[in-house]
Amino acid sequence: MMHYLSTEHLVVGGFLLLTLLIGLLAGRGIKDIREYAIANRMYGTGVLTITFLATFLGGDTTIGVQKPLLSYGLIAGLTVIGSAIMLVYSGAFIVPRMVTFKDSITVGDLMKIFYGSSGGIITGIIGFVYTVSLVGAQILAIGYVCESLVGWRADWSTGLGGVILILYASFGGVKSVTITDIFQFIVFVIVIPLIANIAISEAGGIKELFRNVPIDKLTVYKHEQAPVFLTFFIWCLLPSLLAVPPITQRVLMAQDKRQVTNMFFISAAFLPVVRVLLILTCLSILVLSPSIRPTSGGAFTYVIDAYFSPLLRGLSVAGILAIIMSTTDSFLNAGGLLFTHNVIKPIYEQREIAINELQITKIITLLIGGLGLLTAFHAADVRALGDFGMSILSPTLTIPLIAGILGLKTDTRSFLIASFSTITTFILAHLFLPAATHYLVFPISLLANAISFFTAHIIKNKGIATVQRQGKESELWRPSPQNASHILFALFVCFNYMVPYFMYTRQGETTMFTIRLIGATLCVGLLLKPYWGDWLKKYFHLYWYFALLYCLPFATTTLYVLNGGGTEWTVNVALAIMLLVILVDWQSFIIIALAGISLGILYALGTKDLLSLSYENSYTLVYTCLFSTFIGVIFARRKEQRAARQQKVR
Repeated sequence: MMHYLSTEHLVVGGFLLLTLLIGLLAGRGIKDIREYAIANRMYGTGVLTITFLATFLGGDTTIGVQKPLLSYGLIAGLTVIGSAIMLVYSGAFIVPRMVTFKDSITVGDLMKIFYGSSGGIITGIIGFVYTVSLVGAQILAIGYVCESLVGWRADWSTGLGGVILILYASFGGVKSVTITDIFQFIVFVIVIPLIANIAISEAGGIKELFRNVPIDKLTVYKHEQAPVFLTFFIWCLLPSLLAVPPITQRVLMAQDKRQVTNMFFISAAFLPVVRVLLILTCLSILVLSPSIRPTSGGAFTYVIDAYFSPLLRGLSVAGILAIIMSTTDSFLNAGGLLFTHNVIKPIYEQREIAINELQITKIITLLIGGLGLLTAFHAADVRALGDFGMSILSPTLTIPLIAGILGLKTDTRSFLIASFSTITTFILAHLFLPAATHYLVFPISLLANAISFFTAHIIKNKGIATVQRQGKESELWRPSPQNASHILFALFVCFNYMVPYFMYTRQGETTMFTIRLIGATLCVGLLLKPYWGDWLKKYFHLYWYFALLYCLPFATTTLYVLNGGGTEWTVNVALAIMLLVILVDWQSFIIIALAGISLGILYALGTKDLLSLSYENSYTLVYTCLFSTFIGVIFARRKEQRAARQQKVR
């Protein structure tokens, strides 16, 4: 008995009890299904972003990812770059269109609009299967954490954590989920950096860490598992996330396009930071304990066991549980709502039977929670269970959903054909592909979906047909018409190319000369704009933006690598990014900066010059690019907002 009254047990028990109380109290007085589902769009950007991040960062992305990180090293953590890119372009071009569907409260509602009642029902059934598997994975993670870190029995911990989640997520709706997400997020952002800092400090700091970590754990380009992780990276690049029930629910909770766009951009900046902390933690453990056995959550377990006092141990366990619970409650709430609203309700409506949708949703959520709990008792791998659910939902729904949102003319038959083809392909691939190549099931299923969907669409419409939804379509990104700075920019770049030859090394001299020659030629084209023909001038904006991309982020990133890094080239990269902030609007800045930096790094990879760059200089390059870009986005956005306010005053 005294064992269970120790500090760490009391802290963990108090956290679980407080979570339950907050969830139940926050969800009192819900009157209708819209309040239960989207809280009548009452939340601001900050709260919405927190609950979005709390949903996205679950056990599989923080605890489950530690096993591949400890096994394979750095390459296992780079998929988050794909997720960040996906959030940026989704936030700019896709999710603002989703907000226009004001009457929708689930992803099934959107699919019903695009593909009729069959689309909504199929989405609800697939979402039900995915939710059960995901909830089972997350509840299983609760049992694992409590057993390995505080010594509670895994089956008891799984049952206790599952019951708490099921209770407040079922009866309190999205209000309970949102408030508990905020509480859990606060615990999370304290604990994860604490664990990472302790691990890095014990390993001797960043420099010593990269000097001592086994070289095979830092291999990316020639890694034996590169095809596997490249497949995962491509998966993360696709907007599959938008077909996930609670993610769509968060989008539909937004008050307007601007709010949902900001939510995605902030999340895109936050996710890589979390993954970097996880990567550094795991690499530190490989230095501190080279013989450690790779397991889910193994890095956290090592740090907490070796270095934390009972109080910190209890807080750390609470933080890890917060990660898991904040995702699980969101899926429970969204999954129960989806199945009730898009499967059960249409069946009753066809028979003209009135139902109390709010009460049935609560019952279905309880049922899903119970099935997830049973699944957790029979599963062995957190990440594999979550990936199984996603590998069904993602290839089946992503392309039809995004096509409908972007304005493709949709019809039920195309969706049904694509769904049948995808699920059949998924089953056959699982049956006949060797276990070592099961990572190919997703791309094969997605390809089957794309081919069958667009083939059926083209046959029916005799080509690619689009429609206009919800009134006037929101305009995609286009270059700003303000280009008065192009002459000054061209002169500056040409002058800059003449000056800093003292910074060069002899290595790659021909390549550096070629890069700068191309940049100077592009700038001469800018200076000669008055002599462009009338038919060419309408393309000047594209030329202007391409010149910016090439001369600033691409050229400076490439030259940094060719010269082996160093302080002067780091300053050059930062100044280029700051100059870009001044010259373009914030949306164009994001696109040009990310595209230019990425192309520069890819070019260096292609020429193998990046392989000779030290890890210290590689870290400096990533740090400079990342934070200069963030600073640029912040101040460019503020500049435009200030200009817009001044224009309104006038």
